[in-house]
Amino acid sequence: MLTTHQAWEKLQADPTFQEWKKANPKSYLYVFFTVLNETTSWEVGFFNPKEQTAASFLVGETVEYTHENSKIFKPNDQKVHALELKKIKIGMEEALNVVEAVCREKYAKETPAKKIIILQHLKKPTWNITYLTTALNVLNVKINASNGMVLEDSLVSALAFNQAKQKAG
Repeated sequence: MLTTHQAWEKLQADPTFQEWKKANPKSYLYVFFTVLNETTSWEVGFFNPKEQTAASFLVGETVEYTHENSKIFKPNDQKVHALELKKIKIGMEEALNVVEAVCREKYAKETPAKKIIILQHLKKPTWNITYLTTALNVLNVKINASNGMVLEDSLVSALAFNQAKQKAG
């Protein structure tokens, strides 16, 4: 699988992306997303602050424009920060190693069934890694992408997560 930096370089060189970027100069990089075991591609997202919309490209063996001007779901007072790749010092593999260490130490009984990887800027550049486990739990670990320190970790039952979502909706 491509690293985020390799995916970024491949995207930058793509003629479709170059044309899109010319037409959308105010949009900025805000997220890398992938689901391990299902894909070998990164979904790379760009945010348009004026329109409050996002566009994305799927970057793998090829580059594909996938979403145009989609509304993103966020609280009105939440800012979507630009993701600055030069601040990313910890790669995905290193971040996954940190998550595995957290799992061994705190959540040894949990076995991941699916791994969702997000690189974004929350309060700082962050690897936001979620494991859906075979015990139907949601394990989330946020890691500082500049230094590899664990920012937070949590384990929640997927069933409780769904119930809370239904109450909120």
